[in-house]
Amino acid sequence: MRRKIKAEKGQAAGTDAWILVGLIGLMMIFYIMFLPPAERERLLSESSSTIGPSQAVVTGNILKVNPGRLEAISASGFEHLIPTFKVVELKNAQVLASFNPFTVKNNWLSNDIFKTAFHLDNPDLIDAPILVFEAPARSGVLTIRLNNQIIYNFEPLLADVPPIMVRKQDLKEDNTLEVEVQGVGWRFWKTNRYDLVNTRLIGDVSDISKQKAQNIFTIAPSEKEGLQTAMLSFVPECDQQKVGMMDVLLNGNSIYSAIPTCNSPFQTELGIASLHEGINELVFKTSKGTILVNRAKVQTKLKQTGSFIQYFELNQSVFNEVIAGRRQVELQIDFVDDGQPKRSTLNVNGHLAFIDQRQPFYARPLNQWVLPGPRNYLELRPETALNVPELRIAVR
Repeated sequence: MRRKIKAEKGQAAGTDAWILVGLIGLMMIFYIMFLPPAERERLLSESSSTIGPSQAVVTGNILKVNPGRLEAISASGFEHLIPTFKVVELKNAQVLASFNPFTVKNNWLSNDIFKTAFHLDNPDLIDAPILVFEAPARSGVLTIRLNNQIIYNFEPLLADVPPIMVRKQDLKEDNTLEVEVQGVGWRFWKTNRYDLVNTRLIGDVSDISKQKAQNIFTIAPSEKEGLQTAMLSFVPECDQQKVGMMDVLLNGNSIYSAIPTCNSPFQTELGIASLHEGINELVFKTSKGTILVNRAKVQTKLKQTGSFIQYFELNQSVFNEVIAGRRQVELQIDFVDDGQPKRSTLNVNGHLAFIDQRQPFYARPLNQWVLPGPRNYLELRPETALNVPELRIAVR
């Protein structure tokens, strides 16, 4: 009997407990139903986030990169204009060497020969060389050798001897001149003799300072880094019948050597390796005639580089939190604190903003620009050189 009474009391207590649990649950349902929609969604999402790891809401950095230095390349290329200039073959007649008066004679007892050495600085710049002299006393055949080559072997009729033509290729830097008179033969009583005065070697010497024109232009580091092609173009204005070889050198390297087509535009591609970052030297030379170099320029074409692009992913749970206004996605950029302008176009999923500041830190919210999943991208198009130690996209 006592056991039966105890069992009935236990059943009654268990029934009361279940009723209490049911009442609490019913009160919670009514509480949730009467909550504001935003609070109700937050409460339900927090409850569901405990179900498994795949539903966890991520906080912290979803992107962290170190872009480094970003160069500003806002143009597709550059034109380096060169002012109009002239290269001229300018020659002046000069005395290349002069000799004191001397005498040569030949008879049966003696043969007096005149021999001397002389130096020429730039024989390649000498044209139309001639040997001139006067012979007030003269008899017999006079023989003159230049560097062991006979250049004269006659008996002049007049004291004022006509100029003796000398071949340009016979001239050297170090030269010897030898003069003698031939023997008297069977006339043993005679003496052949020449007194030579005003003996000079004369030639037209080119003024190389006028035959060469030097021009410089500057290539910035960003231009050199993005260089794809470079073209030199100009118009040589000249007389085709009077012009000679034209040479063009870039930083000491030959890029053109030919007789130009006068008054016609000329264009040639420059080797990228021949171009230097900073100052570049362009030299024009002519071997003959006068050339007016007009409309000269070096035009460069750049590779389309300079932008920094990075992709990032935003999982669905974080995106839901962002849409509900309970999370914030923020872009954070650390710049080097160099006091220089920091200007760049910011592109996030097609939404544009412009960065223009000197401060070393930049931040902006991206809630309205982000997309769920891996479809997100960020692009920086620098308009000034940027040094970026770190770039982050944070969820807070």
